[in-house]
Amino acid sequence: MNSVADKPVKCALVLSGGGGRGAYQVGVCQVLEEISWRPDMVLGNSIGATNGAMLIAPKPDLGLSGTKLLTQVWGREMSNKVLHEVSPEWPWYLQGGIGLVVRILQALQKPSRSAEADELFLELIKGLSELTDDERKRVSLMSDIQKVFGKPSLMEREGWRQLLEQKVDFHRLNECCPPYYGIAVTDVLTGAPRYFWNHVPPGVEGTASEITADHVMASSSIPGIYPATYLEGREWWDGASIANSPIGPAIDSGATDIIVVLMTPWHPEPQGDGVPLQANSTTVLDALDRFLDWTMLAPLRSELKRKRPDQEVRIVAPRKIQGIVQIVDYNPDESALLIQQGIEDAKRVLQ
Repeated sequence: MNSVADKPVKCALVLSGGGGRGAYQVGVCQVLEEISWRPDMVLGNSIGATNGAMLIAPKPDLGLSGTKLLTQVWGREMSNKVLHEVSPEWPWYLQGGIGLVVRILQALQKPSRSAEADELFLELIKGLSELTDDERKRVSLMSDIQKVFGKPSLMEREGWRQLLEQKVDFHRLNECCPPYYGIAVTDVLTGAPRYFWNHVPPGVEGTASEITADHVMASSSIPGIYPATYLEGREWWDGASIANSPIGPAIDSGATDIIVVLMTPWHPEPQGDGVPLQANSTTVLDALDRFLDWTMLAPLRSELKRKRPDQEVRIVAPRKIQGIVQIVDYNPDESALLIQQGIEDAKRVLQ
């Protein structure tokens, strides 16, 4: 790789993981562009890695800035149909069933969509009742489920890779001077964290790689949902549980202005008003939502204890929990709402 000067890092942008919630980051990026705030370093995990790559290095023939590319892509192409489909490794009847179950769970997260959940459930029952005698003979549910759990993932996502290759100029991402670009991954065999870098910033430990679509895919390989990504002689998963909001290198680099974009509510104090429950008491989905979100925030809380007095960290975060299923749900209508939320929250924090 070509060497670059060790340009110091003043401004760092940290983009958390969160799957379909990632549209929220687009609204924040729009506000950053409006106030002419430009990062010297972009750190991302999962969907944050995807958004970061598009932000830094949009293909020049598209004629768009990184922010405008993100706005266009999330408005048109970041959809379930494009990004993933049920794995063909699953038996034929489970492929349709799994897809319907996911859609039912998505509907259940939104009380206003209860009628949709009813219709989907009836569709599932109808599909099972209309099996032919020959199809029924080929159904061996328990045996097939046991086989399925020996498969690598629930979803396939070749469309995701194609989208990255169509939109991101990886030559520019690797050859240009900063922004430094670092993305978090987890080693499947050891559970050890790692960052892939286009160039390693001063003050940060690591080795530079020739970043490709595979590196970005590795950072968003949610265990069990998507297949692990084989790269550099090893398999990699999403960095979520270890560094879902990978602020560590920003602190190590000495950046004095750090903006972190979360996809879950943030409360710096251990006590306070918090986030309202979905009902009078914690529901099953509410409990799962909170457990996942609060677990992924724990590393960020720990890392923030290391920042120096001269390092300012501004956190932009939604004011309500988005829902656990939305991580794998890329719905254009929901994305439009999240973009607007990101704009409103960013203006409240940054202006």
